[in-house]
Order: sequence, then structure tokens, then C-alpha cells
Amino acid sequence: MKLQQASSVTDSLQARLDRACHRVHSLEQELARAEGARRDAQGQLSRLWSTLCCELGLRAQSPSASPKRPGSPTKGLDGSQGHSGRHSASPPARSRSPLRWPSPAPGQQGPDMDVASVQDALRDFMQKLRDAQQERVKRGREDLP
Repeated sequence: MKLQQASSVTDSLQARLDRACHRVHSLEQELARAEGARRDAQGQLSRLWSTLCCELGLRAQSPSASPKRPGSPTKGLDGSQGHSGRHSASPPARSRSPLRWPSPAPGQQGPDMDVASVQDALRDFMQKLRDAQQERVKRGREDLP
């Protein structure tokens, strides 16, 4: 009788262990997929960042050159312009603060992006871009006879 009870308990515990192992395996697969998606997103963000810097002639700290988590650029163009309307092979010299990726907030770690800060940075960037375009148009009108 005791042997049957022990066998029954063993079978029950083995079934629970099998289910737990299956769950662990499923979670490991899900984690691997999530990490792959995170790496893909970081790559896309890095390429976007690089493209923006190249297209706008910005000198910035690369998001991959820092161990800090990627977030959003905190500073952009200050609106000052260098040369007149001519375009040269290299971008005109501009006085501005270098762009930097922010440090993670206390209690935060890892590569999670704060969506609100990305949206705020993009909004700020778009406003500065509009201001720079308006300044260019204004300067173009002043150059007319």
C-alpha cells in the first residue's frame, strides 16, 4: 500500500516536473525571439541615427559606441548656420552641442527605449528643423535685391 502511494506521488511529481521543464523551454524560446527582435530594433535605430547624422551633417556620439542604453537624442541643431546658400562637399561648420544618448534613469537598466522620450526628441527635432528652414527662407529673402 505504501509503495503504491509513493509510486503515485512520484508519478505526480514527475508530471509536474515535466510540465515545468516544458514551460522553461517555452520561455527560453520566447526570450530568444524577444532578444532577436531587440537586436533588430537596435540595428534599425542605429542605422536611422547614422542616416540622420550624415544627412544633416551632424557630429554625434554613436549609440553603439556607448554602453548606455539607446533612447533619444537630447540636443539637436541650435539654428545657427554657417555659409550662404552654397553647398559644398563637406557640411558647413556650425556651433552646436554634440548629440548624446541619455543615461538610463535610476532604477532602469537594459536596452529598453522610453517611447515618450523618443517622441519628445522627435518633436523637438522637427521643431528645430522647421525653425532652420524658416531661417533659411528668411535669409534667402534678405539676399534678394
